Amino acid sequence: MNINTVICIFAYKRPDHLKRVLDALAANAPAACLPLIVYVDGAKGAADQASVAETTRVAQQSTGFLSVEVRPSPENLGLYRSLTGGISEVLSVYDSIIVLEDDILTSPHFLQFMLDGLELYQDSPEVGSISGYTPPIRQELPETFFLRGADCWGWATWRDRWALYRHDAKAMAREIRDRGLAREFDLLGHYPYLAMLEGRAAGKNNSWAICWHAGCFLAGKLILYPGKSLVSNIGLDNSGEHCGPSSLLSTKIVDEHAIKIQSIPQVVDSEIFNIYSSHFIVVDHSLNGIISFFRKVAKRIVRFILPTAKSYLRLTGPYASYEAALAHSSGYDSPLILAKVKHAVVEVLEGKAVYERDGTAFTIRPDRLPIELILNKLAPELESIIDFGGGLGGLFLSYKDLVGKEIIKIVIEQESMARIGKILALQYSLDIAFVASVCEVASARDPCLLVVSSVLMYLPCWQAGLTNIVSKIKPKYIFVDRQAVSDLNYDTYWIQHVRNYYDINLSYPFVLMSLDLLLKFFNTHGYFLHTSGLNPLHKGTPKHCFFFFVLSESTF
Repeated sequence: MNINTVICIFAYKRPDHLKRVLDALAANAPAACLPLIVYVDGAKGAADQASVAETTRVAQQSTGFLSVEVRPSPENLGLYRSLTGGISEVLSVYDSIIVLEDDILTSPHFLQFMLDGLELYQDSPEVGSISGYTPPIRQELPETFFLRGADCWGWATWRDRWALYRHDAKAMAREIRDRGLAREFDLLGHYPYLAMLEGRAAGKNNSWAICWHAGCFLAGKLILYPGKSLVSNIGLDNSGEHCGPSSLLSTKIVDEHAIKIQSIPQVVDSEIFNIYSSHFIVVDHSLNGIISFFRKVAKRIVRFILPTAKSYLRLTGPYASYEAALAHSSGYDSPLILAKVKHAVVEVLEGKAVYERDGTAFTIRPDRLPIELILNKLAPELESIIDFGGGLGGLFLSYKDLVGKEIIKIVIEQESMARIGKILALQYSLDIAFVASVCEVASARDPCLLVVSSVLMYLPCWQAGLTNIVSKIKPKYIFVDRQAVSDLNYDTYWIQHVRNYYDINLSYPFVLMSLDLLLKFFNTHGYFLHTSGLNPLHKGTPKHCFFFFVLSESTF
């Protein structure tokens, strides 16, 4: 090597992972000739201090390198600031850098591949970085190949190429769209990089990697990949903040032979690009896999099938915001939805069916659903039930044996649905009040049960909608049912496609809600979680749950 190179590892509170990473890296022959710098981020709180201290100790005791320097942070910077700041700091001294995080396990041939790539392409400004990772693509790939952009699992770059790093995610996203590069950037639509970049701009995620990739992509830089992966991510075990298993990412390290780097044309081969892109059409049905993938890099999953309602539901995305999803969908206002719900409810009213759900009439009511158990328990004491987003009263009609006439029944719906509900109430002498605003709910009496079933994920701002109704009514009990949730600490936005269910295909925004935010909301408003679980009607992904909340000042 005629350039000076350093290895940098960025770690945080995972001493066991770091020990494995260091041991594997030290098994690389060139390790003894290379200096190692380990950045350890500071603890977020008292609970993390011991694990951070142990991580620092593991780093300080590492051997097998030319030198070892540990740089602990006195505060918690987060990976974005820790990594980008650390790389910039190191490259003010060194010509090139090999970057790892504390969950990247390397092949014994990893360092040699990095060094060979750095040396061969150091005077080729078209090449922005060298990657040690390649996804588990089934088709045979050449020994090495180029793609446009950058990657983030075991990689190397030079000082002048790192200077391309840009923090202005919003401007980069706009430039990609303005230059007509969105489809290529998203790997022919199979990998939602742009949504991740727009999410970064909107503060929805804190990914450093998407900015690195976008900056290199816009600058026309290439990244050299090995034909088979020289690294494996051992952090896809839920040990990190946002990591879970994903079959699209998991790789087996190539231990049996080294990958030779030879000079190849510095262009993207269209056939290889198509093979690489098509890999991400594969669907990972693991919710943890989807979450991990979305947060860790650009989250390469574009869609997954909901195997709930006879496979006619499909989600695509994610999008940067609810408004972005709405702009790409047909919306909720189709009269076909109202017509289908009305038809199914009339079937129940006229005795042709006994149960209605989502515009479908059934001759048999599902047994022992969570809502039935809740009604069985509470009906004797309830004075009123409010069904928020309750359509045309399907809940009250389907469970009329449990909801007696003495209970006040109220449905809050959008104006068009409430109008039809009032007409049906007159025609069929229903003791159900249909209203289009919480302000119209005047007759509710305590103890009151608020039912919110399969509603919140379709609201542009579910917190505002819930706050409005909870603050005005303050029901003793709240039952949230058939609610799609994720383990992220923020909501993500998708489009739900409904095919072969209405006379035409429809689509509308779908909010995959953060379980953490949902629970915090009710806790903030004075409710404690009594019971929760998976809804048996939705056994696929994303997971759909029920939650039974009780007002904290109440007894149950």
